[in-house]
Amino acid sequence: MQPHKRSLFDLFDSKKRYVVPLFQRQYVWTKEAQWEPLWEDIQRKYFEKLRQGDGPPHFLGAMVIEQKKIFGNEVPAHLVVDGQQRLTTFQIFLSAFRDVCQDLGEHEFAEECQTHLLNRGVMSDPDEERYKVWPTNLDRPQFKDVIDSKSRVELEKRHPLIREKYARRPKLRPLMIECYLFFHATLTDLLKNENTEFTPHIKVQKLFEALRASLQVVTIELEGNDDPQVIFETLNARGEP
Repeated sequence: MQPHKRSLFDLFDSKKRYVVPLFQRQYVWTKEAQWEPLWEDIQRKYFEKLRQGDGPPHFLGAMVIEQKKIFGNEVPAHLVVDGQQRLTTFQIFLSAFRDVCQDLGEHEFAEECQTHLLNRGVMSDPDEERYKVWPTNLDRPQFKDVIDSKSRVELEKRHPLIREKYARRPKLRPLMIECYLFFHATLTDLLKNENTEFTPHIKVQKLFEALRASLQVVTIELEGNDDPQVIFETLNARGEP
């Protein structure tokens, strides 16, 4: 095994793909259990940058990946042995950050986020390989909508609230859509409405710096003699079934 420390941007900085195997479960992270704690971690490092502080990088967890054999012009790919929930959430967060930057007129930062969401150039199957993360079958439609909509308005058009007859509340949207909407709302509050002593440009710049340098994950890359199933079971032996 080869462990590597990477920032959120380093994970997606080159032409590559993270493929979630079909046997993995669907996306299950939720607001209270995962999105809000992740957001608190991101905010803490952002405020350090905003106040000209530079504390140690914050560790956001680990992922286990395995090099996937490719052919012809296929984009280099890794199978995600463990960490698909975290990896998918990072992409959804970057999508929301991209769209909030666009709303604020910070087009250069929006374009920078876009380069970490989609691959470019020659590919064998662009419809699939252009995505940096490729989820399981059932999650792909909602994930593609998050990446491709490029605005909250467009995403809500594709996934409108549906209220069944006599129901007190509308039905919940798919979790990936709810995740995007959560991060879009919190990012908008942070970058547009809070700390009015700073301009939106400065706030976007400091959040970008935090994502690039102060928030890290560890990727564990398996080698030829490693058994992915044994490593997966060892890492998750005491985790949630």
